[in-house]
Amino acid sequence: MSTNFPIKVIAGFVSLIFIFGCASKGSEIPPLNKLNSPLVDIGINWEKSVGDPGAYQFVPARYDDLLCGAGLEGKISCFNSETGKLVIKINAGRQLAGGVGLSDQILIAGTVRGEALAVNIKSGEILWQTMINSQILGPAKVTGEMIVVRGGSGDILALDRGDGKVLWRYEVSQPALILRSNSTVSADGEGNIAVGLADGRLVLLDSSGGEVKWDVVVAQKTGTNELERMSDVVGSPLIDNQTVCAIALNGNVACYEKDSGRRIWARKASSSKGLGGGDKDIFYTNESDFIIALEKSTGTSIWNQETLYKRNLTAPYLHKNWILVGDSEGFIHVLSRADGRVLGRRLIDKSGFAGPVIGNGDAVYLQSVGGRMYSLSVIVN
Repeated sequence: MSTNFPIKVIAGFVSLIFIFGCASKGSEIPPLNKLNSPLVDIGINWEKSVGDPGAYQFVPARYDDLLCGAGLEGKISCFNSETGKLVIKINAGRQLAGGVGLSDQILIAGTVRGEALAVNIKSGEILWQTMINSQILGPAKVTGEMIVVRGGSGDILALDRGDGKVLWRYEVSQPALILRSNSTVSADGEGNIAVGLADGRLVLLDSSGGEVKWDVVVAQKTGTNELERMSDVVGSPLIDNQTVCAIALNGNVACYEKDSGRRIWARKASSSKGLGGGDKDIFYTNESDFIIALEKSTGTSIWNQETLYKRNLTAPYLHKNWILVGDSEGFIHVLSRADGRVLGRRLIDKSGFAGPVIGNGDAVYLQSVGGRMYSLSVIVN
């Protein structure tokens, strides 16, 4: 691969921040409908500053009772997820772009220069760094004795957990325009790695060597210009014992048999945020910021929630019997999983939310555009 290629891709990414980020942030956001009798409240368990993300989008990383966050200037902070007590603070000594992943003893982050960086979360010691010539924007996936990362160039790399050596690389040819996002890979614990690509494809890889088990098209390129023809598979594919589901920009939402790649169902959809879901249902936020729920087995529509129109929502997150989304004004909204009703909301951080929510037990966690990390709980009135 040419060493100039990743630089060109990253330059393209920066231009797309404006198209998909700042442009919508600067436009007028419709006012919220008043909730006369909220059925739930949102409690702030704790909040901490983890550093300005700059032009990047960081996602908290969790393992057991440890929650870690980072910012552009290289500060990494890890907290007890229940109490918010600082466990360790690390200075990586270089600017970070994202890619924060966590396991029992190691934290992975991606640098602005295009390195994968491994840090011992007990001592703060930098264990190794591997130049992959591409910024890691989405969270790294630690699976067994390897770490799987997705570079901004589109390539998928497996790194040895012990020394950072590249074990295998799945090379990807990117379209002229791609969506800047923190999309990452999904793993099922059975040696399968699901990856959505910027050209509209979804592939299942064998983690042992990176071989392709199957390769399907979620979105066909259509339109009269490069912008309309963008067909990125966004977010992280949903993978379980039997199926892999994914959604694309200007394309479809679809589910496939995990063993064979045979399409179970597909329906027209478009999202720049990705899927959320559980065993029986999946959810997505479309380009109008409608939240849509579908049956996972058939793709049949369950409900649409349209009252948060054009509020620049995050991807939906399933938490118990609720769906949580954030918006660019800093509100967190709680919806009923059963029928999509808005049950409650709270203004949390005026800098807004763009990255996905993650959860653990009774709490959910997210990082604001302004670089603060929050632990939240839903409280029934």
